[in-house]
Amino acid sequence: MKPESAGGRHGPFNEGYCPHLVAVGKTEWLAVRVVRCPELVYLGEEKELEFELMYSPRLDYSDLAPGSAFSIHEGPKTVGTGVVIS
Repeated sequence: MKPESAGGRHGPFNEGYCPHLVAVGKTEWLAVRVVRCPELVYLGEEKELEFELMYSPRLDYSDLAPGSAFSIHEGPKTVGTGVVIS
């Protein structure tokens, strides 16, 4: 996650956090919810998380295939980046 001074979050998050993910090179915002996060995620940390695809199957999440890079959005702010593991 990016620090607030770089346009990121103002504090840590845990399970229940609901950002939008956008696959690199795409424009569709995909709503997700963190469902497995063993501990708080603080600014600047890298963690392995499990997300619930909130609107599947009504919304196509295929852009988030394993190996895909994505950005994490909160409203108009891009607060972090990640890569889909599985």
